[in-house]
Amino acid sequence: MRNHIREGAARQAVATADLLRRGFEVWQEVGPSSVDLIAGKHGFLLRVEVKGSHRAPQTNCPVGATTNSSHIDCKRFDIIAFVELYSVRYNRSALHAFNEASKELVGDEVQSKKTTNKNITRAQRLMEAQ
Repeated sequence: MRNHIREGAARQAVATADLLRRGFEVWQEVGPSSVDLIAGKHGFLLRVEVKGSHRAPQTNCPVGATTNSSHIDCKRFDIIAFVELYSVRYNRSALHAFNEASKELVGDEVQSKKTTNKNITRAQRLMEAQ
């Protein structure tokens, strides 16, 4: 097994353990999938993308990248989990409206200069076109 596959599996295990500790139900993909995890709580299901922390924004802001060249496409997830060793930090997609479950993971947000209204508007148009 290649190192990046092993590292990805380890990150998913850390994120899964953190979600379970927080009282979420967690489902993992088996085989190729467009999402890493599904987490459920309070009657809501969240698509969770798991990434290494080197890609994490510095603030607790919504993630708004929508291009194919980006490794973090906000159309593919509701919540993104950034994992570093055994700690997990959560951000939401700019397209995901807060609900009880996502608010529990993300907490209070701050507005980032990187998540501009232009990116959010562009992402919403892409979703409407599908």
